[in-house]
Amino acid sequence: MWYAVISTFTICAEEEMDIVNIVDKEGTIIEMVSNERIVGKHLSDIIPKDDVAIALGVIAKVLVTQQSETVEYELDGSVFSINIFPFGEERVIISVSDITEKKRLERAIRATNQKLQLLSQITRHDILNNIMVAQGYLYFVIEKDILDEASLRYLKDASSAVTKIQEIVDFTRVYDNMGQDPLWVRIEDIVSKLYGNIQCDCHDFEIYADPMISKVFDNLLDNSKRHGQSKNIFIKCEEIDQGLVIIWEDDGSGIPEADKERIFNKGFGKNTGLGLFLCKEILEITGISIKETGNKGARFEMIVPKDRYKRGQKPSCFFI
Repeated sequence: MWYAVISTFTICAEEEMDIVNIVDKEGTIIEMVSNERIVGKHLSDIIPKDDVAIALGVIAKVLVTQQSETVEYELDGSVFSINIFPFGEERVIISVSDITEKKRLERAIRATNQKLQLLSQITRHDILNNIMVAQGYLYFVIEKDILDEASLRYLKDASSAVTKIQEIVDFTRVYDNMGQDPLWVRIEDIVSKLYGNIQCDCHDFEIYADPMISKVFDNLLDNSKRHGQSKNIFIKCEEIDQGLVIIWEDDGSGIPEADKERIFNKGFGKNTGLGLFLCKEILEITGISIKETGNKGARFEMIVPKDRYKRGQKPSCFFI
């Protein structure tokens, strides 16, 4: 026999299969797919007495909010997923699934990723140490001006290449941090950490995004200032049929029409060519797309799916 729990809500079942129950608000089991013997019984007949009040409380919450509740419960080495769904105004559907194998695979993937990240960190450390040594020697030779003009030009090119390698290694550090558990974050909280003349009008919208989402806004700001030479940034949010559009606009030189599609490609650009590529990769983790649609200045539109944003009631913001 095993027990499935929502919070501390315990339901008893005797079958090694997914079970589906229909329970009314009083706690009476109306239907049960896998075990007809307990149909008509009250929850107090099959679960510990201390859990009955809690179970009824969970059912009442689901019926009032008309929102489902999901909890994972571990028992004797097995993991079960319990879902309670509203079924009209007076009944709920309770489904129980064994997700032990799924959880085992998730743990194995996490362990593998941790090992890969450790290997990547060690490799980066060794590469950066050697880069520092190479840059030191190159700087010494260039500054001493002990070579002819052609040799100095070659050394400067070599120094630029070493710097490029360092930038790429730094990029891998950021990339390693992607793919962690997404979270809800207020757009205005992200914007408030940026420096510059930035006007934000996003009405307390929250989006479900990768924890590295702040890096997206950092890179957009860098793009506006470094490449577009802009002085003012305007951020606003608009709801459309597809979801929420986060619009980033600046008053800079803009992006040539021929480059609008290519700017998100890895390696495209004047510096590392990784900034906007990284933006696209981070956003795509939670299904957010990005495109450039500007005419005079740069204008980036990030489209957040309907189920990946929500809205509060706080006023807009202005940051300098």
